[in-house]
Amino acid sequence: MRTIYSKDNKLYKLCRELHERRGRKKHGLFLIEGEKLTAEALLEGVSLYALIVREGCEEIAAGEDKTPLYACFSEQLFAEAAQTESPQALMAVCEIPERLSREEFEGKLKGRSAVVLDRLQDPGNVGTIIRTAEAAGMGGVVLVKGTSDVWALKTVRAAAGSLLRMPLYFAEDAEDAALIAKDLGLPLAVSELSGDSLSYEELAGPALIVIGNEGGGISEDFIRLSDIRIHIPMRGKVESLNAAIAAALIMYGINKK
Repeated sequence: MRTIYSKDNKLYKLCRELHERRGRKKHGLFLIEGEKLTAEALLEGVSLYALIVREGCEEIAAGEDKTPLYACFSEQLFAEAAQTESPQALMAVCEIPERLSREEFEGKLKGRSAVVLDRLQDPGNVGTIIRTAEAAGMGGVVLVKGTSDVWALKTVRAAAGSLLRMPLYFAEDAEDAALIAKDLGLPLAVSELSGDSLSYEELAGPALIVIGNEGGGISEDFIRLSDIRIHIPMRGKVESLNAAIAAALIMYGINKK
């Protein structure tokens, strides 16, 4: 396998484009790193566009026959294409899966709860919540328009294989997301800091649980449409929790019953 050193290489340029949301949208592709996640992608039926190995690690891709394009980047090109401080030796360019319709997503919940991300901006939070949602036994994740792109490198790494396994629904707005609760006869529960609301431990599932934006919280539209308001009791002078931590507490709380 010939090693590529030139930044004029088309595949290298494509990888660089995929660092940006507009590039992923343009090509319908995203990047993943590592042998484990690549193997999980294949297991889940994700289509691979290309496999890329770092110079000196060519044996990793030996015998792989499920992708039409192979490449070996020099250490410098590989690091720039991966855009991580300590990239693994294998990277894959994958096709973004087709989006589920609301009806398809509802069918995959199978009576379980779902978590709704209301315009969350931190890709690490988004990825961590998706991963935790699978671990907690949630049925799926709803991403409201304005939420950080799930196919960004940081989100993909934080979500790990859960991103490829969890049913995802991309909602246009609060009304679109709330229709899932209405269709399935589930309560729409919004988390808030305090006030006249239930402790998250009192929430009886299944339900659609809304987690708000890190800075602005839950939108007024979701609050207006909500059936239940819940809060996480906090001691000391702490005013709020990280969104991923709050989501984890609520998801495990509702699924322990």
